[in-house]
Formats: sequence, structure tokens, C-alpha cells
Amino acid sequence: MKRVAGRRGALAIAGAVVVVAVVALVVALALRPHAARPGTSPAVGTVPSAPPPVAKTFEAFSATGKPSVAVARSVRGTCFGASIEVNGPGVYRCFAGNTIDDPCFAGPSGPAGPTGPTGVGQQLVCVQDPWSQAELLTLTAALPTVVPIASTRPWALQLADGQQCRAIDGQAPSQGAFEFNFACGTGAYAVYGGNAPSGQVDLVNPLGSPPRAIAVSVIWRG
Repeated sequence: MKRVAGRRGALAIAGAVVVVAVVALVVALALRPHAARPGTSPAVGTVPSAPPPVAKTFEAFSATGKPSVAVARSVRGTCFGASIEVNGPGVYRCFAGNTIDDPCFAGPSGPAGPTGPTGVGQQLVCVQDPWSQAELLTLTAALPTVVPIASTRPWALQLADGQQCRAIDGQAPSQGAFEFNFACGTGAYAVYGGNAPSGQVDLVNPLGSPPRAIAVSVIWRG
């Protein structure tokens, strides 16, 4: 009887050792870093210690009523609606020949009130973004009565690394779950808003490359 009891005790000890070893293995596997599962898109992440963006409003005219940016050329044309690039009063979408200019900013003062005169001969400043030279558009017909679009999207962004991004108003490219709404130079696209943390963009350059998070330093509105 003593020999049987001894064998049973040895088996019990061996079983306990096996259980401890299995538990240790499970804990080790649980603590090991795991790669993303195939077919999933890990979060891009946030930019550490990035200061909040500076908000700027584009001023197309100086206090004296002159264009505040360099004028590259002068054209004649008409305006047919509110700008879809910039949300604000006195900003229009216009035709100059067969070209659509948007945004075009009306003058700061005149007979029609704070958005400027509305008759033939009035001049508007049309720019692609806050950094480009202007096209000075002289109206051949009165400005239309418009209601500014309801949008909170910025017109343009300047990133912490110096890149300049302009809102896309037409067909925008996509990459997986990313729907880009800003173009940043040649071949670079960014997502601002949506699931991206406040004050940063998720940017790819070029399309097909892994997205990376970049802080926004300046937010431009019209």
C-alpha cells in the first residue's frame, strides 16, 4: 500500500508541473506582440506633442481695395454661383472663357454693401489656393444672388513639414478605407477630418504607399 501511495503522489506532482508549464506558455504567448491580421488596416496613429493648428482667413484685397496678392493675368468673365471651395459671403464660382475659376473674391467695399459692387466692370480676385498668384477677373455681367454653401471643410492646409494641401472639389482618389479630400503637391493626397485625429492629416505620397500621420500647422479659410 505504501508503494501505491508513493506512485500516486509522484503522478500528482508531475501533473501539477505540467499544468504550471502550460499556464506559463499561455501567458507568454498572450504577452508576445502580434502583427496586424491580414486584410486589416491598423490605425495610422497620432502625432505626439503637436501644437494646435493656427487658423487664418485669406484676405484677397488690402484695406485700400487693391489685390493683396500678385496678379499673374487679367481676364473678363461672369460668375454663376457661390464658391464650392470656400464657404463665405462674397466668394463666387465664375467663368473666364471656357475655364471655371473658383474661388473668386469680390471687393471689400462698394455701392452694393460689404461684399463690393455688383455691376459690370467690377473686379474679383481668383486664386487656386492661398499661396498662388491671382487672376484678376473683370465682370461682363452683374454678380448673381447666391447663398454660401454650408460646409465646415477648410479651403487649404499647411502641414508641419511644409507641404501645402488644397481641398479637392471634384472626383477624389481613394486607397482602401481612405477617401482623400486634399491634394498636396504632385502625387500626394491627404485625409483631413473623418476618423483622423483633430489637428492632423493621414497622408500618402505617392498613392499606394503606406499612410502616415502629419500635424497640420495652418488651417486656411476664405
